[in-house]
Amino acid sequence: MMHTSIHGPSVLAPVLFCLLSAFVVGIVKGDEPPPPAASKARVRLGVAVVQPLVVPGDVQGNVDRMRPLVAEAARQEARLVVFSECGITGYDLKGKGAAAAVKLDDPALSRVDEMAKNHCVAIVTGLFERFEGGVRN
Repeated sequence: MMHTSIHGPSVLAPVLFCLLSAFVVGIVKGDEPPPPAASKARVRLGVAVVQPLVVPGDVQGNVDRMRPLVAEAARQEARLVVFSECGITGYDLKGKGAAAAVKLDDPALSRVDEMAKNHCVAIVTGLFERFEGGVRN
């Protein structure tokens, strides 16, 4: 089984959010999805949307708090685990999250990648990224 971790700026994240929002809204309203065309196979994707305690600036602690939630999501057969926009660095009005910005080769992101590999899931999360020109979300 393939694994994928998605982190940092991505065009895919807003698309996934929109698709997930539409899917979840359909479930909340009790609507049934339309039946698949006779010639198309139906694929089921288990999705977990989770929100752990995220402490602005506590990159290591935030990643540590993700681990049991990813394990539980995988145990419940989720294959896509979605965390909050700044789930790794945190977000706050005092700038602690931005001050904790990480480069995309940061060991904390390697830990998130390992979680994805170990549990055969895709992980979507966000962070403040440090790059040569500054910091971006």
